[in-house]
Amino acid sequence: MVEKATNELGGDFSKIVDVVRCSIVVFTEEQLVWRRLCEASSPMKRKSLHHHHRSQMIQESHPDTLLSTNSLAVLLHDQGKLEEAAPLYREALDGMRQTMGKSHPDTLNMINNLARLLQDQGKLAEAEPLLREVLEERRRQVGNSHLTTLSSLHNLALLLRAQGKLAEAESLIREALEGRRQQLGNSHVDTLLSIKTYASILQDRGKLAEAEPLFREVLEGRRQQLGNSHPNTLSSVNNLAMLLDDQGKRAEAEPLYREAVNGMRKQLGPHRNTYNAMNNFALLLQDKGSLDEAESLFREALKGRRQVLGNSHADTFSSIGCLASLLHDRGELEKAEPLYREVLAGRRQKLGNTHNDTLFTLNNLALLLEERGKLKEAESLYREALKGRREQLGDAHPSTQTVKENAFLMYYLSYVEELEVCMVFLPLSPLCLFLVTRAKKSQRFLSFSRTNKRYFPMPRRHFFVVFCRLIFATYRISHFVTLFVKESVRDIFISRKLI
Repeated sequence: MVEKATNELGGDFSKIVDVVRCSIVVFTEEQLVWRRLCEASSPMKRKSLHHHHRSQMIQESHPDTLLSTNSLAVLLHDQGKLEEAAPLYREALDGMRQTMGKSHPDTLNMINNLARLLQDQGKLAEAEPLLREVLEERRRQVGNSHLTTLSSLHNLALLLRAQGKLAEAESLIREALEGRRQQLGNSHVDTLLSIKTYASILQDRGKLAEAEPLFREVLEGRRQQLGNSHPNTLSSVNNLAMLLDDQGKRAEAEPLYREAVNGMRKQLGPHRNTYNAMNNFALLLQDKGSLDEAESLFREALKGRRQVLGNSHADTFSSIGCLASLLHDRGELEKAEPLYREVLAGRRQKLGNTHNDTLFTLNNLALLLEERGKLKEAESLYREALKGRREQLGDAHPSTQTVKENAFLMYYLSYVEELEVCMVFLPLSPLCLFLVTRAKKSQRFLSFSRTNKRYFPMPRRHFFVVFCRLIFATYRISHFVTLFVKESVRDIFISRKLI
């Protein structure tokens, strides 16, 4: 069989990629050879060989045909060809449901693969019931501690994290991690993957001190097992850099970011993980004030994500939002506003109104609108963001506090003119009351003469001039006091506005 296939393809196996995963069934030797040949060929030849193999060896509805279709979809998925992989996943799954039933292990594997694809496409609501179906069936069939059940727990936790359901995600990933430590040991590849996911969820929940030792454990394990240049090791370098950045340890984070970006460019090329590392590094550069280098990386990451993932993917929205934030920092508000609005509309549609990323965008758009003088719309967005933050994270979370501070600053600035008016007329009110009372009694106003040291009547027009001068002088004093207070408050909160 191997000799026959080699002769047909001219012996070109340079592009063969081993994509065997723990969730895919083991193939016979003949099936595996044909699968690898399909993976190694050009798209047109691959399609021809695939259909030729199906028609000559087995019928279209045979389980082996469906397994081969699923395997080809897995390869295309791993290459980032999501649109090409989707119909193959669905074809394989529909056929397997009809042939083997919805509870067969191979059917559950295909459901899991399709759900993973939907998640990568940003279709989280469509993926969730599929993963719950797989987890429920595996708990029933093989128990809670079986490796396939632990894998389903891990996959569902990843999805719930992407949806912002962090409490449930943390519970599931903790169960998966404990099971994998017992079944596989602390240094197994799958155990390290669960540690990484658990640490990421803790980071999302603001538990940075708990997450740091877990990220370091993963990085150390992958350096020892896979080497420094392996894509998974580079991903761990990027993850640890992100955490250190969140903790304010930028001096330690920057060299890790550079290692991750340079390594991924070399090892992966135009891959979503490469763009993730670029985007994260650009955020650090933005915080440092290196805006030109940061903008270049943001635009490169955004262009790549639009090409690889599409315009409506969650990672693409992240890049758009980051570029908008940088333009905001530069004062280019007119350019930043449509980008913020694009991100907000997309995240509302894909993730819902209460997702963490949606709330981030609400805060940032509200801040921009405030600076552009659109206070009414800004206030509405601040209220929505603050309500969502309190429900999702509680009052004590740093992100909730940031939204509260931004809203407070906006309320202060919106009422500053009223404050100035009050400061003008409040000290004048007793004087005005006294003068008006005297005027009613004597029908005249008095002035003090330094020359003869006595009071004498003053015409009404002279009082009007003195009164106007008093108002002007008090206004000038109150204006300078108010301006000083306003700038002081702005200086306090300006560093914490954008989140």
